[in-house]
Amino acid sequence: MTLKEALCQALSTLGADPDAFQFDDHSTIVMSFDDVGDIYLDPQGDRVWMWGILDEMEEHVRDALAAPLLAEVIRPVAHWDAGAMILRQDGRVGGLLHPDCQIEPTLLASALQDFHECLGRLQAIR
Repeated sequence: MTLKEALCQALSTLGADPDAFQFDDHSTIVMSFDDVGDIYLDPQGDRVWMWGILDEMEEHVRDALAAPLLAEVIRPVAHWDAGAMILRQDGRVGGLLHPDCQIEPTLLASALQDFHECLGRLQAIR
């Protein structure tokens, strides 16, 4: 199953109409949400990265919030290939999806839902 096919079925599982979207298996897919901003699915060869963006924080704020941010970032999650996600200094958060999530619609739907909730928790820390 291709990423496009898996994503269409995952979106349907999550209650969205996949026919309302147009995308392919090779371009970055941007899903925009009112509550957490954009979630990006970025195919890179045979792998897929899933990213979100946290609002920029001043260094002293980031330092003060380091413990709760770190607790969320290192939370073990099966849909990340490394078992946990990455938080970059530029505010990008996410990681490489586990290969099974790229081709199994129920796993991809679960990954999208969990990551959406995770972004909400991370943004609420501020």
